[in-house]
Amino acid sequence: MRTTNKRDRMFNKFKRFKYILLALCLVSSTVLTLVTNVAHAATTVTITSPTNGSTATGTSFTVTGTATADRLITVTVNGDEAGTTTSDGSGDWSLEVTGQDPGAKTIEATASVGYAYVANRGAATISVINTVTDEKVGSDISSVVNQQNAVISPDGTQMVTVSGFGVGNAIKVWSLADPEVPVITHSLTTALTHAVAVFYSPDGNYFFVSSEAGNFSSGMVRRYNSSDPTTSADVTGYNQNFPAYLSFSSDSSRLYVCNVISGTMSVINVATNTQLSTFASSGGGGPLMSDDINGYSVRNNNDSVYPYNVQSETTGSPIAVGDGPVGSTFNQDQSRLLVANLLSDNISVINTGTNTVVDTVSTGTGSNPYTMAFTNDYSKVYLTEFGLDQISILDPTTLAETGTIAVGDAPSAVAMGPAQTATTSVSITLGSSSTSNTAADSLADTGQNTRNIELLAIVLLTSGLAIATYSFNRRRKGTYASTKN
Repeated sequence: MRTTNKRDRMFNKFKRFKYILLALCLVSSTVLTLVTNVAHAATTVTITSPTNGSTATGTSFTVTGTATADRLITVTVNGDEAGTTTSDGSGDWSLEVTGQDPGAKTIEATASVGYAYVANRGAATISVINTVTDEKVGSDISSVVNQQNAVISPDGTQMVTVSGFGVGNAIKVWSLADPEVPVITHSLTTALTHAVAVFYSPDGNYFFVSSEAGNFSSGMVRRYNSSDPTTSADVTGYNQNFPAYLSFSSDSSRLYVCNVISGTMSVINVATNTQLSTFASSGGGGPLMSDDINGYSVRNNNDSVYPYNVQSETTGSPIAVGDGPVGSTFNQDQSRLLVANLLSDNISVINTGTNTVVDTVSTGTGSNPYTMAFTNDYSKVYLTEFGLDQISILDPTTLAETGTIAVGDAPSAVAMGPAQTATTSVSITLGSSSTSNTAADSLADTGQNTRNIELLAIVLLTSGLAIATYSFNRRRKGTYASTKN
């Protein structure tokens, strides 16, 4: 059952941030939920049993091994998943594999771990969470200034956080060389008053930051080189007001900028860093689908989500959701769009095929859901609860809460880093237990037959001796009688 004793404190937060809500720019922090694998020395795995080249019998066997502590272990047999387990605090793991047929078997074990990075706007900290154990890793890390939005580079080596509207113009670039301990490498500022949104290009070459002047009079979008964030350039020809959300085409060729005050969407050529066109939209922000054509923008001032089409440069009819929608993200097959409604304490589920709300799931009074992201394997959803200073862990299908993680004050963004993995394998031969029994029975039968032959031989030998003795005696008697006559 959810706690509500922080409700008064939550209202105080909203008083402080009320102007943000009224400014219509509770920027959606739908993050890059990436699944790119990254080699990382801290993640290791071995199989200690069965050993390579060994032979076993039966339809089941136990696979044991060691790995870095708190890793998800996935075991496959000849390419088919046999099950998962978790390495314990000492790194030991074990899994019973059943239902196997006789023959050659290649057993593969993969250890993986993912990390979620939570920007705690009120505390000016970053929380790092192991998504296998759903536990924080160490203490929260200072971001020096309040940060509202966070994104991870596609290769998982870098993170960028920005202050957000109403907070400041700070940009922090973090190294994730050690994913459990992010380190600030660059502290940058935008030319305008507020650094509003940030997004990486899918190829990882650039990240873009949008900013606004603080009085809703102008906006700016700037491109930064990921390898050298001190090298940057403003987007040529961009002239819209309040750029509040950024999204990319999958080939990194186009950047789409949702402009709140202008009520438009800008199309940016990433290679030339120039604005190509603008078209009328809701002005809200939201993600683009993988088809690079259709997307959704969240507009919290009228509690609606608008479908848009970047190919035809059109915006569809609004879809009514809850009160104060903020963050949004797609499920794995993009058949559903999840929308976090900050003020009504619930999540709206939109069917992207029909553009209708098919479910509304309560997150509990005073929770104030802000943004959300799926874990790398889509096995759960992390939801930031602004009012309760925690992450709510949700079932990916029902959105029922399965657990919570305490983080810092006013968590406003959660970014999923790519999985860190390591793999090993062994080959064995699995024999059939029934075949072994048949062989044993055959050997037993052979032994019995051997004994039978031996007995027969003895009988025959005994009989032969008896017959030979009888014949000899007869011959002797015959010889004696003839001699006597």
